[in-house]
Amino acid sequence: MSTPISATGSTATTATTGTGTSATTSNATVPSASSIISSAALGIGTTVPISQVLTGLMQVESIPLTQLQNQVTGVNTEISAYGQLNSALSTFQQSLAALTRPTEFNSYTATSSNTAAVTASAVIGVQAGTYTVNTTQLAQAQSLATAGQASLNTSLTSGSATSTVTIAFGTQNGSTFTQNAAQPGGSITINSGNNTLAGLRDAINSANLGVTATIVNDGSNTPYHLVLTSNQTGANESMQVSVQGDSGLASMLTYPPGTGDTMTQTVKAQDANLTVNGLSLTSSSNSVGTAVPGLTLNLQQTGTSTVSVAANTSSVQTDIDNFVSAYNTLHSTIGQLTAYNPGGTNGPLIGDATTMQIQNQLQTVLASGLTGTGSGYSSLAAVGIGLDSDGTLSVDDTALSQALQSNPSQFSALFGTAGAATNSNVTFLVGGTNTQPGSYAVNITQPATNGTFAGSSTPTYDTATGSIALSGSTTIASGTSMTVTINGTQQTVNLTPLTNATPAAVAAQLQSDFSSAGLTATVTQNNGVLSVTPPSGQTISIADGTSNGATQLFGGSISQANSTTIPTGGMSLAVAVDGSPASITVPQGIYTSSQLATALQTAINTNSTLQQAGVSVNVTQANGILSIASASYGSTSSVNISGSGATQLFGGSATSTSGFNVAGTINGVTATGSGQILTAGNSGPTAGLMIQVTGNATGALGNVNYSQGFASLLNSIVTSATAPTSGSIASATNTLNTQVTSLQTQETSLQTYISQVQQQYTTQFAALNAIVVQMQSTASFLQLTFNPPTSAS
Repeated sequence: MSTPISATGSTATTATTGTGTSATTSNATVPSASSIISSAALGIGTTVPISQVLTGLMQVESIPLTQLQNQVTGVNTEISAYGQLNSALSTFQQSLAALTRPTEFNSYTATSSNTAAVTASAVIGVQAGTYTVNTTQLAQAQSLATAGQASLNTSLTSGSATSTVTIAFGTQNGSTFTQNAAQPGGSITINSGNNTLAGLRDAINSANLGVTATIVNDGSNTPYHLVLTSNQTGANESMQVSVQGDSGLASMLTYPPGTGDTMTQTVKAQDANLTVNGLSLTSSSNSVGTAVPGLTLNLQQTGTSTVSVAANTSSVQTDIDNFVSAYNTLHSTIGQLTAYNPGGTNGPLIGDATTMQIQNQLQTVLASGLTGTGSGYSSLAAVGIGLDSDGTLSVDDTALSQALQSNPSQFSALFGTAGAATNSNVTFLVGGTNTQPGSYAVNITQPATNGTFAGSSTPTYDTATGSIALSGSTTIASGTSMTVTINGTQQTVNLTPLTNATPAAVAAQLQSDFSSAGLTATVTQNNGVLSVTPPSGQTISIADGTSNGATQLFGGSISQANSTTIPTGGMSLAVAVDGSPASITVPQGIYTSSQLATALQTAINTNSTLQQAGVSVNVTQANGILSIASASYGSTSSVNISGSGATQLFGGSATSTSGFNVAGTINGVTATGSGQILTAGNSGPTAGLMIQVTGNATGALGNVNYSQGFASLLNSIVTSATAPTSGSIASATNTLNTQVTSLQTQETSLQTYISQVQQQYTTQFAALNAIVVQMQSTASFLQLTFNPPTSAS
């Protein structure tokens, strides 16, 4: 009457692990339903213990699932271990960073024995040693003060006409003033809107002429003084102040001596005077950076100090100690992750090929020597760093200190990448990721050139300018004359006698004498130098007459073929340097060709638009013809000048020529040129090698030697291992993650199967239970039928 349960009760289940092996569990010993009933010794009124029996059966069915879950746990432990390895490698790599920077090994300290007199700082290139510095004079910026005024806001002019105040900078030597062309100064316009002491101050400061104007109150009855102070120190920054226009303003605002000066010098412009190891030097600044290459002396006061320059080895020793400590920590971490523990738990990465490969690569580099270092250090042992028998590093501090003291510069090649060229025109810049150590020949077929703008003729000379500056007390004797030729017509000009005349007065009287002689020309003076400009398109020459008049006023015979005039308001030019356009203004004035070259270069290089673009030029003149060259090199280097004044300065056929990139080979293979930079291609032993080639030489230019130091090599290994997407650790982790995904998929399938089996068991046991209940009912009926109870009599 019963229905036996088979099939499921003897099922064998096979589960495949993530490593490719199979784990099989057999359920053949699970009893059938009939034996369960028998073993339960069911009697009348007894039910089957379904829950207890079902639990036991499902535990058997779940054995493969447990095995899969254990495998997932094991793989996740490996993934976590790789995370620990990656973290340890990254920490080690941080210790390598400082050792790959060349500047770390070329750091110097400069110590002054008397910081009240001199402080100092040192940079790469300085020569270690001891320097005795004796300062006898500090550099000063000149200050000039006007006579006292009763009010800040009272007009200083005697009329309403417009005046021009001009401030120039240069060297004052007695009565001779030589203008500093690199500091052109400039002019301001004074009218009824700014002709007060406060107005002058504000106008000068707003014009950014290189001078600072202030007002000082001395507490007297006329307390207010306008004080002008040059923004730069040095004897070449002496100021000359002149006024064209109002005589009242000129009577207050004129300097230097000999020009009818009315201002007082309160602080003299002067250079710093010093000696370095007994050699006399002068400097326009109290920050002296040219006395010893790489050493800057900051003069504080007069006095003597000993400046000691030495290699800063303490920072290098600290970097090396950090490197050794970080490597030993990494070595310990790898040891723990790969440990074999008999009777215990092994490290999660024991026998792991990726971990062993990383460890072997690191130890191989540490135990090997370098190539391409020339006569420098080639092994860690040479500087006191040893690889011990247990795989850790140790430092002999004494040996390391001695090596650093004897040749600190060689440490750059020992630890980082290093390169050097055998030719002075070739400079090693950087090696590529795949550049191999070695010595590589350099051959140049085309040197790099600048873009240029070359004039076709001299500037349009329209003015005859003297070569001397008149003093402030010029005397012209009676009977003095000069011979003036304008446009081929010669005329004698008799000079009016003068006594103790200023240059301005001489110029005004000479203008009158020209008119009296029937000559049309304009006479001007700038800082005591006289100039004569004939009508447009005409020529002029001036020679001595009686009593050497031309020599006395102009320094000798002159002609207009020596200077050109930039009119009031300056000359506007459109300039494009390396493709960056800007508008510049050449200041008004009368210039020789050399002065014009300096003024033009200053106007271009101080233009804010071009400064922001990072471009600049060099302006030169040869036989009066101007030429402008971009400071950059290569095909993008160019200069172009246009505007109404371009023809006046450069002639009608000026030529703009773009530069050329350097061209040549490295190790016999054609390299790519960009300006002066020559870069090897992306293949071969020189891949990515970059050099700079200067000068105009072509042909063989020696060799470039390249080496990779220990820190660089170790860094490459760590980078290869820890790269987020392509590193060996990432690759191994990806494989394990794929394995986890596969195991989890199997786990899901097995859970589904177990659920189905559990449902089948539940259904079968429910049916069995119903049969048992029915059998119990039948048994009760038969009991009553065949063995009825007897009644008591």
